Amino acid sequence: RPADKEAANVGSGWQIPCSYKKLTTTSSTSYTYSKAKMDTQYYFKIRAYGSSTSSLSEYSNEVLALRKLAKPGITLTTSQTSRKITIKWKKVTNAIGYELQCSINGGAFTTISANNKLSFVHEGLAPGNKYTYRLRALSSKAETISDFCAEKSATIKVGKPALTIALSESGKPML
Repeated sequence: RPADKEAANVGSGWQIPCSYKKLTTTSSTSYTYSKAKMDTQYYFKIRAYGSSTSSLSEYSNEVLALRKLAKPGITLTTSQTSRKITIKWKKVTNAIGYELQCSINGGAFTTISANNKLSFVHEGLAPGNKYTYRLRALSSKAETISDFCAEKSATIKVGKPALTIALSESGKPML
């Protein structure tokens, strides 16, 4: 979207080339390039035109546009008895892997898995702690790595103690 159309007060439209190929001519102040491919970089520049496309301004500066990978979503399954959380996600088109991060009780996020699998089992978790997870899809280009997905949390509950009462030989209750 050209930010300076009104300030420049020129012309009645814009030409928008992409990677040195004319994409379109429009009188709108915004344009969506719907053919952009995931994990791809595009360079755009525009120029204004007057009452006809034969009267053209110089091109604007070139702007890099990136189409990042889609954000993955995660689901959590908690096993209270075995003190583990299973995190699962679906494949993201063009992703070469995934980075899973965890925060314990609101602390800093740390990477606990970075590979191309579609699930992770976080084991040996401490009762009473809140575990928050986030995931992003990895790309061969650092600039097109996806944003982190929405964070999801689970808490390993402190187990309910078992209580057995028996009577002693003297008839008194024993715990």
